Amino acid sequence: MKRESKIQSEILNYLKGIDDCQAVKIVAANRRGVPDIHICHKGRYIVLEVKTEIGELTTLQRVQLRSYKNAGAIAEVIRGLDEVKRIIDQL
Repeated sequence: MKRESKIQSEILNYLKGIDDCQAVKIVAANRRGVPDIHICHKGRYIVLEVKTEIGELTTLQRVQLRSYKNAGAIAEVIRGLDEVKRIIDQL
């Protein structure tokens, strides 16, 4: 089973290879529950909470994702690189 940090690294390495795509891993934020990876691609703002196959969201993480969605972002729980590729391909 992959650890979240390994999945995050795979995602960030993939995103580096995409033209006009900016992505950052949030290490420390001024509030709890902020999603792990923030991306801007083709004018869309995307936030990803990375979990392993068995990882679960906390209540605060759910609230944060919903808040980003309500603000117009794509906000998803991601368990692997294929899910990120699907999101990027749909833009």
